[in-house]
Amino acid sequence: MKHIILTICILLGLCTYALPMAEAQSDSPTATRSTKKKKLTAKEKREAAKAKKAAAKAEKEAAKAKKVAAKKSAAAKRAFDSAEPTSKVGQFLKAQTYATDARPNLEAKYYVVYRSSSTCGHCHKLMPQILEAHALMLASGKVDLIFDSYDGELSATTAYLEKNGATFAAVHNPAMQKMPGALHQYLILPPGIYIVDAEGNRLASGHAAAVLPDWKKHTLDAEKAAEE
Repeated sequence: MKHIILTICILLGLCTYALPMAEAQSDSPTATRSTKKKKLTAKEKREAAKAKKAAAKAEKEAAKAKKVAAKKSAAAKRAFDSAEPTSKVGQFLKAQTYATDARPNLEAKYYVVYRSSSTCGHCHKLMPQILEAHALMLASGKVDLIFDSYDGELSATTAYLEKNGATFAAVHNPAMQKMPGALHQYLILPPGIYIVDAEGNRLASGHAAAVLPDWKKHTLDAEKAAEE
């Protein structure tokens, strides 16, 4: 009986000693770091999964936008092929070679001619603004933007515009001297813009960064003011 009691006492003593030790170990810096690391890893996994989902969504939306743009481009090309322009600029544009499937609106009242190239560093920085402005021009139904390619090779312009998802027509005519209202190539170096009406009357010209923000003032606003 004494042996049994003694054994029980020893076991109780061991339990009394081991429990604080286990708690101490669980509260040790090493254990805390391990727990934090596990939590951090779980958070990183959640963020990675979220980013992957967002990327997949963005890719899906981009594919959808590309499909819509291709459809619009095909429709514009059909309209371009069947149109018989009467204005001077429209007649000029009808006869040009284009870098992509996008075609200009031959019935536009105003044209914003953007002189640029695939090798122009400043032009690359302006591309987002050009795309945004062109969307607004298209929405007006009266203004269109023409990309006047300064590239020596048509393929260079094509690759550059396709990479940026450009929706505007790109004329491959380095000098652009025949277009009504055009400035000589040495007077409108990339990135430069000049704005003309359908008859080729020049309304504005200069560095793209300065002229682009005022495209509406030189076209739609000026037209509205003249009517009042």
